[in-house]
Amino acid sequence: MAFVNEELNEQDKAFIASFNFIQPIGTKNPADIPENWISDRENEIFLICLGGQGYAFNKEFPPDFWRLIWKGFPIKIETFNSATGNNTIGIKSIWNIDQIAVPRALNIESKLLVETVKDAFDTYERRRNRNIISVEFVKIATPCFREDL
Repeated sequence: MAFVNEELNEQDKAFIASFNFIQPIGTKNPADIPENWISDRENEIFLICLGGQGYAFNKEFPPDFWRLIWKGFPIKIETFNSATGNNTIGIKSIWNIDQIAVPRALNIESKLLVETVKDAFDTYERRRNRNIISVEFVKIATPCFREDL
């Protein structure tokens, strides 16, 4: 996979808007369209965050809610993340991926999906040219294929 961080153009924003994503916390309003995404245009795979509070592995707060759009199919991902270190000594980024809900119609191999999710989140962490020394995944949920997505 060749993921990159990109600013969205108007066509990209319209593409995201076409999914009618709803804000994941508190309202039934449309989700905000982000300014950037992690993309692999060649394979038609895009990662966006819809919001949340999944920092510091604190289960008292809601997770971060993501969508990995794969060839037009939105995959629901919920995460918690934390980090140790700083920009001087280096940052170790730590992720728990608590849910990966996949439309059954996507018909993708679980192992490929998990590796792609890891690649996308690794690119997400490195997007700001921070001094990232590692991106670790403490937990990665087994993908759940569902008809109701």
